[in-house]
Amino acid sequence: MKSRRNTLPPGVVRGIRAFEGSHRGAAREFGVTVTTATNIRLGRTRLDVPDEPPAPYRRRLTDDQVREIRASRATLADIADRYGISVTMAHLIRVREHYADVA
Repeated sequence: MKSRRNTLPPGVVRGIRAFEGSHRGAAREFGVTVTTATNIRLGRTRLDVPDEPPAPYRRRLTDDQVREIRASRATLADIADRYGISVTMAHLIRVREHYADVA
């Protein structure tokens, strides 16, 4: 049986937490049981959802830097140190899984 825990989107959980009225009002507003709304608002459940949504992705590297990484014969560790990124990120750039839009 599928757990109902995974059916509430993070935005709904944040909405329930931020709701100004009663637990019953939050339950009515968001279509959940009073118990669910109460548990979310009192921090008993859904602690995995942060109060703020994640920041939008921002590019750390310029297109020229990405091209340099792909053309470089240096080790991934050296590239990571030079550009202030992780070794994994350096690898993903080289195999074009990140920054795929850069030619």
